[in-house]
Amino acid sequence: MSSTIRVPGSPCWYHPAFLVVILLATLIVLPARISLVGAGEDRGLTIMEEQRRINGGYRDELVLYRMILVNAKGDRSERSLELRTLEGPESDKTLLIFKDPPDVRGTTLLTHENRAGDDDQWLYLPALRRSRRIGSSNKSSSFVGSELAYEDLAPNEVTKHQYKYLRDETLDGVPVWVIESTPRFKDSGYSRRELFVRQDNHQMARMNCYDRKGQLLKVGRWDGWWKVMDKRWRARSLRIENVQSGKSTILEIIDAKIGNGYSPGNFSTRALEG
Repeated sequence: MSSTIRVPGSPCWYHPAFLVVILLATLIVLPARISLVGAGEDRGLTIMEEQRRINGGYRDELVLYRMILVNAKGDRSERSLELRTLEGPESDKTLLIFKDPPDVRGTTLLTHENRAGDDDQWLYLPALRRSRRIGSSNKSSSFVGSELAYEDLAPNEVTKHQYKYLRDETLDGVPVWVIESTPRFKDSGYSRRELFVRQDNHQMARMNCYDRKGQLLKVGRWDGWWKVMDKRWRARSLRIENVQSGKSTILEIIDAKIGNGYSPGNFSTRALEG
């Protein structure tokens, strides 16, 4: 049986692409329309739509992660988890399952993307033996003590943000587009984000996230891009630094596999509690 949960915590950083799903060279030839669009907002949207197209079409995927939490003093703790993703014609579904250590083992987050409204999310806690729905007003809360928010762990639906192309830039020797992303939903923990999209493979290089007061809150950096099974771009690591608290969360990919035969039934609340 599911119910709504109010999760304590402070606003944190994105996604989705799915942030965690957008984890991860060769030159990709982009459509000529990107260079021809004049308006900044339209050009930014076109670039993000193309990123979504390039990252789609995988059907389903399993990714094993090592999560490293670093506090302001530099102390580190590790967790292991897996992320299962099912791509759908109308919406995507994800299942994030903690494997270790024992105090978080079995904790699971189920997300159903809704392209026209708030995403549906349920948190399963083994001690309670049931799932609880995450209220929309709590999507900006910290996820199990990390620098990831619940909203960061939902698929990065393009229609839920307004995009504006800002400029071309070079980041770590790689040409990037800099795009401003403003959320269209009222409960986001961010007033805006600056996205640094690589021009060679159309993947994310960096993300600056600003809190509701307009102050820089978090910086996300992707590194080590490669193609899983020669099909889809993924980054080997993602580091999210909270510049206000001095804490960081690092996600490192241990293994990834596309084509696992998942079905919608594997991503239901009944399966979550079963």
